[in-house]
Amino acid sequence: MGDIGIPLILADPLYSMKKLFTLEEYYPITLFIDHEMRVHYKSYSAMSNNISSVNSIINNMLDECGELCQRENWIALNTSSINISANDSIQLPVNLNANGYNAGSFSADINLEISNFQSSEFVLIPVSLTITGTPEITLDKLEIDFGTISLGEIYMDTIIVSNIGSSGVNIEVNSSDENVLFFNDSLLTLGPLGTVESTDTLILSVISSSLNPNNINESISLINEQTNALLASVNISFNTIL
Repeated sequence: MGDIGIPLILADPLYSMKKLFTLEEYYPITLFIDHEMRVHYKSYSAMSNNISSVNSIINNMLDECGELCQRENWIALNTSSINISANDSIQLPVNLNANGYNAGSFSADINLEISNFQSSEFVLIPVSLTITGTPEITLDKLEIDFGTISLGEIYMDTIIVSNIGSSGVNIEVNSSDENVLFFNDSLLTLGPLGTVESTDTLILSVISSSLNPNNINESISLINEQTNALLASVNISFNTIL
């Protein structure tokens, strides 16, 4: 792995990356991929030595990057140089900014060059920051009305579940009636905003087993597995006929 949250691919022995991007049997291959795994440039050749061409591709990627690339650095200094008198001290403000960042641990070094007219030396000051975050779940639909359904028949729909928060989350999917509502997965794992894993699709199946024609109202609850807090819910309704 590379930096926190940024994978570094050193080898592809089973060709999983190659298969992911449906690449041909040809090497070398140059790919420019953004944080959402979108391919912005693909070439069946080595990396170009034309700096302006490469910079142009990267700049276009940054233009389309959105909020993730618009955030400020998490660490910044107010000044690039200061003067200190003999036998004196001074405070060097260091600004730490968590705005726009997902939960995780970050590290950097502050490099100080201390010099006078006679000598100079370098001092390395390590800085670390741990950011905590919270998940925020959105759904593409909050209500599903299947209309009139026949007894014993199966009806299906999908719900797109997205995490626009700054922390990953494990989600338990519960139904108000397990004999009526079924899912393709009872546990969803979503990453924070800006990651490939921030969105998943829940496939819902409904089957009516009631022998009495009536209006049915059920619900789906999405629960934070760690805190047991309700993250979102969907209302399900339908009429049954014999």
